[in-house]
Amino acid sequence: ISLYDFNLGCPSPHAKQCQVGYFMINNYRAIEEILKEIKANTKKPITIKLRKSEETEEVIKIAEKYCDAICIHPRTASQGYSGTPDLEYAKHIREISPDVDMTFDFTCSDPKSIGCTFERRTEIPIGMSFLWPDFEPGR
Repeated sequence: ISLYDFNLGCPSPHAKQCQVGYFMINNYRAIEEILKEIKANTKKPITIKLRKSEETEEVIKIAEKYCDAICIHPRTASQGYSGTPDLEYAKHIREISPDVDMTFDFTCSDPKSIGCTFERRTEIPIGMSFLWPDFEPGR
């Protein structure tokens, strides 16, 4: 195991049914308890992935206490794997927490076309279309 990643960004129907992933984003107490327990029991890095939501800023405050890296996917859960990442939201998050990483789940072949330059360490292309060239959102 290289690291532990707490994915609070998953919008899948299974995550919704189990109230995990994105669907536990407003349970601050549980999020903090989970992160605290992981931190107390490992020396491995801990990361967390979040999506754009009303709760994201509060969860960032919690995660900053326990996580080695925080990644924001600047789309909502209802957007799933489609739609355009909200670059204004990404900029806002950077203003309040400059070390937060950004992940962009591209379906376009040219990341610069949506304003991503990758000049910073914190702009990470991990999109499905990079991993699987035939990826189609919603499939």
